[in-house]
Amino acid sequence: MLNIGDKLYRIAILGKMLEYQVLGVHMYETSTLYHVKCVSCTHYGDACELTLVESPTKGVYTFVNMLNNNCEDDDQSYWHTCENSTDKYYAKKEKALQRYLRVLMQDKNKDIEKYTALLETKRKEYERIKNDYDNYTNILNLEKEME
Repeated sequence: MLNIGDKLYRIAILGKMLEYQVLGVHMYETSTLYHVKCVSCTHYGDACELTLVESPTKGVYTFVNMLNNNCEDDDQSYWHTCENSTDKYYAKKEKALQRYLRVLMQDKNKDIEKYTALLETKRKEYERIKNDYDNYTNILNLEKEME
């Protein structure tokens, strides 16, 4: 269980390590919610404050909601929600870095699979065109022989 003043970490898009400080602990019958402040926020105005809940994996926390995202034309929730590259918050920096690297590897693996499939499709298209060319060339040669 976290206490007021404890730190949490996650790596946001582009590899920036974000640090969060626990401001409040709210215990309920079925869960405990943590009110945290992003001490790494660099945008203008107040630092982002969020609610997190501990996941079934000890030491791992997930985003619940933004508490102070009041500016509609400058939505800061993007930097803290699961829509971003790493969707978990960790009590240890090392775990945050491991998660970030795992997500990057998964993304690159998906790219490799996508481009491998595209390459195979392009090879088949090339072979079809080459066969059409060879067939056309053979027809032209036969026509010349028949003259």
